[in-house]
Amino acid sequence: MFRNLGFWILWLILCVLTLLSYGALKTTAGTKISNAFGPDLATLATIVLAVLSSLTVLQSFSLKIADAKILDVQKILEKFRVGVLANISKTNAKAESLKRMRIADELYALLKQDVQGLREEYAHVLEQAGLGASKIASSLAECEGEARSANLSFERELARKITQVNPERATDLVRIKRSRS
Repeated sequence: MFRNLGFWILWLILCVLTLLSYGALKTTAGTKISNAFGPDLATLATIVLAVLSSLTVLQSFSLKIADAKILDVQKILEKFRVGVLANISKTNAKAESLKRMRIADELYALLKQDVQGLREEYAHVLEQAGLGASKIASSLAECEGEARSANLSFERELARKITQVNPERATDLVRIKRSRS
């Protein structure tokens, strides 16, 4: 999220709007706020009111000329915010996918000689996911068939599927196997 340029631009825009709101409040209602909250809390109250007003008033600002909206800040900011959040979600999904691939590769490297152990762990995570014995058996047979028909390593496919079903368990297995070696 913090590496995303759009996030920082959106954050900067919101900060500028808040600073504009703070300046407007300070100059127009500074003495009233100071009288209402006291001199010690006047700055804090002005900041809180500035944040609230920038979120509500300034962001819903629109400029109309002859009943035609020339500028609608709310739509612009909302569209930009949605784009930024979509980009952040996409980046996070890619990072999570890469992390799972690395865990699966590590699990495969540590357990490639123990096919039965991988089969049992896969059955265990499927059982924890709520599958019954017959579904587990068919899933194992299907996985083996897919690996064989695609000329892939069954052990690697099991490691990938374990990581896909329960990445936390796959991480634990990697950690346990590393500590034993």
